[in-house]
Amino acid sequence: MDENSLQSERLSTRIQSHLRSTVVPPVLDSQISLPDDLTFSQLQGLEQAYQEYCARAAADPSIDIVKFSQQHPAFRTALLHRLEIHQYMEQHPELLDKIEPVHWPDSGEDLDGYTILKELGRGSTGRVYLARDTQVEDLQVVIKLSVGGVSEARRISKLKHDNIVPIYRVQAHQDGILTATYMPFDSPFTLVHWIDAAFGDGRKPVSFDNVLQDLFGGEPAEPRATMSYTDGCLRIVVQLAAALTHTHERGIRHLDLKPSNIVLAADGTPRLIDFNLAEDDNQVSDLAGGTKPYMSPEQIQNLLFPDEAQLLTGKSDVYSLALIFCQLLTGEHPFGQASWRGSAAELLLRQRGWSANELRHPAINGSLRKLIGQSLAGAPEARPSMQEFEGRLAGILHRRQSLERFRPRQAAAELLANQHIAGVYERGPDKGPAQ
Repeated sequence: MDENSLQSERLSTRIQSHLRSTVVPPVLDSQISLPDDLTFSQLQGLEQAYQEYCARAAADPSIDIVKFSQQHPAFRTALLHRLEIHQYMEQHPELLDKIEPVHWPDSGEDLDGYTILKELGRGSTGRVYLARDTQVEDLQVVIKLSVGGVSEARRISKLKHDNIVPIYRVQAHQDGILTATYMPFDSPFTLVHWIDAAFGDGRKPVSFDNVLQDLFGGEPAEPRATMSYTDGCLRIVVQLAAALTHTHERGIRHLDLKPSNIVLAADGTPRLIDFNLAEDDNQVSDLAGGTKPYMSPEQIQNLLFPDEAQLLTGKSDVYSLALIFCQLLTGEHPFGQASWRGSAAELLLRQRGWSANELRHPAINGSLRKLIGQSLAGAPEARPSMQEFEGRLAGILHRRQSLERFRPRQAAAELLANQHIAGVYERGPDKGPAQ
């Protein structure tokens, strides 16, 4: 092997080491948007596919990363992003010197008095673990280890809301490279799992409670009369909008809303997590980006044209929450495959060309269609505020539930009227009451 080949191999090995540790050079955070979170089994498949690519690329550097990624449909988008970063770092090896070495704990290791049970997920700058208190065995917590992470903890500490996961404690590790954030463990399920339980394998949801029981097993933690699926989704999104109204009133924008950043308790109560990309009035995040399919047009524009970046407002969160709401109701992203495939520029064109007339699902009609259409307007100023979005959505839910309560009484009245009419016809109009 000649010297150039040896240097290329050493560079590739260094890149692989850093990418497997899930630490991305800061410059890439604003250049490559990251995919939605994967399940642990998908992450394992991703690692195997990445190793396969590296082995094949060593023999043939001209390998097409798009075609290679298409061979792995279960995590195609995530793999393509990984390979894009790999190639970018090959072209800019100086970035490797800016990455601090990080040790991520394995299952069974102790951390601040907690035993790591398993990894729950990972992103561009950190990993999330389920852990158990070494002193109180029944107490489980979620530990988020992230590069930096102090700003996120400070932001969340300002927020006190039932639909935002609170923080127990924050601890620095590895000379301040990593920040450990400790949070309560509600459940292992997010809205990603919910959408799959409702619509996976071509299913259609029967009711909200039916999906809840399919997901968690057994009976809901809070017994109640069966709720329609649409009303249940409205209930979830109204609570999320209330939490985001709370954050906006305190000058904080989430800016990374997506199904995997919303956890569900056993009674269906949603909670927001992951304020890593959030911004507030006092401190703009040093991380730009998000998850492409759920980003607002102005967020994508800021990624594509950083020199012309505009200040993001709470209207970006309104846009993202409306996208999630559509997916909850229909099982599909309103922009279809264009949201996942293609470039950010192609998605931006799709967003600008979209109209509410494309919302043809029976669950989205009337005032709901109007509200979603306005919330997905291309211009931020044309969208409602989060507070207005919450209020109008709560009003729609109230009217629907009032109508549902009225229908049984209406049906009973119609039944009595029909029985009376039938009795009159059976006796004849002048026969008097039946004996």
